Amino acid sequence: MNREAYMQQLIGLLPTGQVWNTEIASNTMKLVSVIASELEYIDSRAQSLLREALPSTTIDLLEDWEKVAGLPDSCSLLADTHSERVEALVSKITRIGGQSRQFFIDLAESLGYHIEITELTPFMCGISPVGTDHLTEDHDVRFVWYVTVLDAKLVYLRCGQSTIDRRLLDFRQADDLACIFLKLKPAHTELIIGYEGV
Repeated sequence: MNREAYMQQLIGLLPTGQVWNTEIASNTMKLVSVIASELEYIDSRAQSLLREALPSTTIDLLEDWEKVAGLPDSCSLLADTHSERVEALVSKITRIGGQSRQFFIDLAESLGYHIEITELTPFMCGISPVGTDHLTEDHDVRFVWYVTVLDAKLVYLRCGQSTIDRRLLDFRQADDLACIFLKLKPAHTELIIGYEGV
């Protein structure tokens, strides 16, 4: 409720009599105005508490939510903007674990990457075609999986914007993706991350 509504309620609760003057310039109304302002503030704080109860809409309690979620961690350094921090918080709290290919593809998608996953298999007589790459002859290769980032983030040199020591074309590695994947991958596997078109 706003201040005027609280003032009307407070005026209605005042006792009757000459001491309780309800003219606007009276001391009684000044006191009622101050109390109504404080009630409006308390009401707005109570409303904001509902917003703070959800990590996706928090403002004032963001740091407390980050402590609960263990942020920043080694994979999600504290972001610069409020919206990036909220996004990292919601992602960490709502992430459900898994070890399937689709889990990792969906996780990469949520981070803004399109990936392909290739699981290597050793050469097996009667199953593998003749002429298989020698890399897959070792049986330990079954524990290796290869993630290809399809849309590497390319950074071009821009005249008037880039410094002279910059390369003509550079790409940003998916460090956030690599860190999270290395944390969540099955412990007995080895992960290799590559980039398409780089």
